[in-house]
Amino acid sequence: MNYFTCFSLFLRIIGQGILGVTVLAAPWCYGSVESWPQPWLFTGILAGLLLGGLTQLLTPTRQNLTITIILPILLIIGFVKLQLLPLSPETLRTLSPRAMELREQLLPARDSEEYRLLQTALPEFPGHFHAAMSIYPAATRHLLALFLLVTGTFTAGILLFTSRKSVQIIVTLVAINGMALALLGMILRLVNVKSGFLYTNTFAAYSSFLSKNTAAGYLCICLGATVAALLWSYFSSENYKTYQYLREVGDTDDTLFQRFTNRLSTMLSGTVLTWLLFLGILAAGILVSYSRGGVIAMIFSLLIGLGLLGLTQHNKMPLVILLVILLGGAGLITWGGLSGSVMDRLSTLLEEDTFVKEARPTNWKNAFQTIHDYQGRGSGFGTYQYAVLPHDETAAKKLIFVHAENQYVEILTDLGYAGFCLFLAMIVMACVAVSLFLRSPAEWNMALGTGILVVITGQLVASLADFGLYIPSNAMLLAFMTALLGVSSSENTAAARPLLSRGITAGCSLIFFGLLFWGRSEIVKVDRIERITREAEALGTPQTVEPAKLQDVAQRLESAVRQRPDSAAALMRLAELKIALFRRAAYDELKTLPAHANSEEKAVWAMTSLEHLHNQICLWKSLNFKVPLRQLQSSPIVKEHLVPAFPILLQARNACPLIPRSHLLLAELAPLTDTQNQLHDFEEVCIKRVTICSPYSSAMLYSCGVLEKNLRNWDRAYEYWKRSLELSPTYLTPVTAEIKLRINEKNASEIFEKVFPNTPKINYALYTNHFSPAYSPFLFEIAASRDEALLLARPELLNEGEKHAQLGHLYFLRKDYTKSVREFQEALRYQSDNHRWLYLLALAFYHLEQYQESEQAIRQAVMHKPANQTYRNFVKQIQKQIENQRKKEELLFR
Repeated sequence: MNYFTCFSLFLRIIGQGILGVTVLAAPWCYGSVESWPQPWLFTGILAGLLLGGLTQLLTPTRQNLTITIILPILLIIGFVKLQLLPLSPETLRTLSPRAMELREQLLPARDSEEYRLLQTALPEFPGHFHAAMSIYPAATRHLLALFLLVTGTFTAGILLFTSRKSVQIIVTLVAINGMALALLGMILRLVNVKSGFLYTNTFAAYSSFLSKNTAAGYLCICLGATVAALLWSYFSSENYKTYQYLREVGDTDDTLFQRFTNRLSTMLSGTVLTWLLFLGILAAGILVSYSRGGVIAMIFSLLIGLGLLGLTQHNKMPLVILLVILLGGAGLITWGGLSGSVMDRLSTLLEEDTFVKEARPTNWKNAFQTIHDYQGRGSGFGTYQYAVLPHDETAAKKLIFVHAENQYVEILTDLGYAGFCLFLAMIVMACVAVSLFLRSPAEWNMALGTGILVVITGQLVASLADFGLYIPSNAMLLAFMTALLGVSSSENTAAARPLLSRGITAGCSLIFFGLLFWGRSEIVKVDRIERITREAEALGTPQTVEPAKLQDVAQRLESAVRQRPDSAAALMRLAELKIALFRRAAYDELKTLPAHANSEEKAVWAMTSLEHLHNQICLWKSLNFKVPLRQLQSSPIVKEHLVPAFPILLQARNACPLIPRSHLLLAELAPLTDTQNQLHDFEEVCIKRVTICSPYSSAMLYSCGVLEKNLRNWDRAYEYWKRSLELSPTYLTPVTAEIKLRINEKNASEIFEKVFPNTPKINYALYTNHFSPAYSPFLFEIAASRDEALLLARPELLNEGEKHAQLGHLYFLRKDYTKSVREFQEALRYQSDNHRWLYLLALAFYHLEQYQESEQAIRQAVMHKPANQTYRNFVKQIQKQIENQRKKEELLFR
C-alpha cells in the first residue's frame, strides 16, 4: 500500500466518521427543524464532501455512477434557481400568470400615488415590477439551502462509503440510533411524562421529535436499516449456510414440521435474535408514536420489502421474519400496558367520520385549487403556506397549514409539473438501483437492497399524509441510505481511472462544496434572525419589559435583517418591535398625565394600540379636527418608532405580498405617517388586498370590519363581520360589543340581518349570552324569534335531540315552562344521559312547581355528573320546597 493509498484511506475514515456523526446527531436536535443546529450540520456535510472529493482524486474507488447521480441533482438545483431570477413583467406573465396577477392585485400600480410614496420611502429597494417566479423568494432560498444540505449528504455518502465493511458499520449504527430513539419515546409514553425530551411530549410529539408523524417516518427509515442488518446476519450465519448446502445436495427433511423447524433453527443465532429484538423495539416505537400513517407505512414497507425478497429467492423465511417483527412489536407494547391507547388511536381509521373530522382532505382540496391557479407551473419552492392562503378554508378556524401534509401534493404546488416529474425521476432511479441489488445472487446485495427497499417504500407511503421529507433529519438519513446503493457487491473497483475521470468526480464534489457553502451562509443568516426573534418573544408583553431591552433586540434584529432584506417574516417582526417600542413609550407618557394616573393599567395600555389610534384619527378627520392630528403625527415617539416602521412594512409587503397582516398594519399606520395626506383611499385598498390574500380567515375579515368601522363605513363593516361569523363564531363577542353601541329598537332587525348569520349556533349564542332577557327583552325576542322560525322551518340544521333542546332552552328563557318541559322531554328521548338538558328540565319543572318531577330530573343529572356542586345544591333546594309543600298540605288538612 503506497503513501497516497494510506493517506486516502485515512481521509476516507475521517470523512466517514464526520458524516456518520452528522447524520446520526440530526434527529436528537428535535429533527433539526429549527435553525440553530443546521449550521453545524452543514459544517459536517461540507467536511465530508471535501474529504470525499479528495479521496476520489487520490485513489478512485467508484465507477461513473457518481457523475450519473450528481448531474440530475444539479439539474434540480438549477431548476429551483430559475424560480429566483428577476424577470420582466412580460416574461413573468408568460411563465407564471398567477404570480403576476397577484402582484398587480396586491402591489401598487406604477402610476399610483402609493407607488410614488414607495419610491420615496424605499429608494434603495429594487422596483417590484422585476420579480421572480417564486411568490416569496426568501422562503425559496431557505428551502433550497436545506435541499442542498440533503443532496450534499447524498453526494458525500456516495463518495465516502465505498466498501462493504464501512456500509455494514454505518447501517448498524443507524439501526442502533433508531432503536435508542424508539426506546426514549416508549419510556416517555410509559411514565406519562408531560414535558418530555426538553420540549414537550404531548400527544402531538414523540421521542426527540416535535411531531409524532415525522418521528414515525424517521423510525421507518431506521427500520429498513435494521432489516438490512438482520438479513445480512441471517445470510452470513453458519446455520443458514449449512441449511443452504443441505438444500443443494437434496438432504432435507420431508415433513412440513421438520422443514419448518429446520428453517427456524437458522434464525437461532445470537446476532439474528438481537436484530429481531431491535426490530421489535422499532416496531413498538412506531406503534406507540400513535402515528396512523407511520404504522401503515411500516406494515406496507415490511410487506413489500420482505415479501419481494421471499418471492425472488423462493424462500418463505422473510415472511416468518415479518411475522416475528410485528408480533414482537405488539408484544412489547402489550407488556408495557400501552396496547389499549395504540388500538384506540388506530381504530379511528375505521370510523365512518374520520375523513370528515380530519382537516387534511380540505387542505388537499385547497392545494389542488392552488395548483390550478398556477397552471401547474408552481408557486415557488417552500411557498406552500403563502400560495394556498387564498384558498385555505381551514384558516376560518385559525388553523394554518405550513405544509400540504402530502409530499406529492406539496411538491406539485411548489414546483409544478416539471418539478414533480423530477421528483418522480429520483424515485424511479432509486427503485432501479434497488431492483439491481435484489436480482444479484450475492447475499449482501440482497440484504442491503431489501433494507433500502423498506426505507423507500416506507417513505413513499408515509409521504401520502405527512411532510417528513421537509424535516432535515429525515431527508438527510433517506439520502444517506440511498447513497449506500452505490456500493457494489465486490470491492475490486479500485482499478486506476483516467485522470480526466478523476478530475470530473472531484470537480463535481467541489461544485457541491461551493453550493453548500452558500447554503450554510444562508442558514447562518436565518439562524441569526430566528435567535433574535425567539429572544424577542421570550421578553413577554411590551407593557412589562424594560424599553432598553426592547430597543436592544430591535436594533440587533434590524442589523440581522440587512443581510436578508427580502425576509418578509423577519421584516414583519421588526416592524412589530418598532410598534411595541412606540406603545411602551406612549404608555409611559400617558401614565404621567393626571387624567390617567389612577386609570387601570389595562385600559391605558389599550389606548396605545394602533387600532385605537386609527379609530381616534378617523374620528378627528370626520370632525375636521386638524390640530390634534398634526400633534400626534409630529409627536417624537411617532417619528422615532412608527415612521421607520412604515417603510419596513412596505418592504415586507413587497417581499411577500401574500401576508395579510402586513396590509392590515399598513392600513393602521398610514394615517399616522402620511403627514402630507397623499394616500386618500389607502385603507380601503389595503382592506381589499387582505380579502384577496386570505378570504377564508375569520380573524382577517373581522379586522377588516374594524378598520371599516373606524372609517365610519358601517355597511362595509357589517358585511365583513357577517362574513367572519359565517366562517367561525370566534369573533361573535367583540362584534356584538361593537353592535351594542349602535343598535336600538328602530334599527335592530336591520342590523341583525346585516351582521349576524341566520344559523342555529349564532342565534343561540345571541339570545343566551349577548342579548339575554336581562340585557334587553326587545333584542332577546328578536334573536329568539329568529331562531325559533329557523328551527321550525329547517329542522335538518340540527339533529333531533339538539333541535328540541335548543327550542326547550328558548321557551325556558321566554318563561314558557310548559313548552320548555315538552321540548326537553322530547330531546332526552334521543340523548337520555345529557346532564345539562336534565338540569334545565328540572328547572322548568321547578318553575311550574312540579317539585317531584323536578327532583327526579335533577337526580338523573347528578347520577351522570356526580361532582357537579350546582346540581347537588339544587337537589337540596328542591327538597326544601317539597318539605314546605308537605307542611302546607298538613296545615290545610289539619
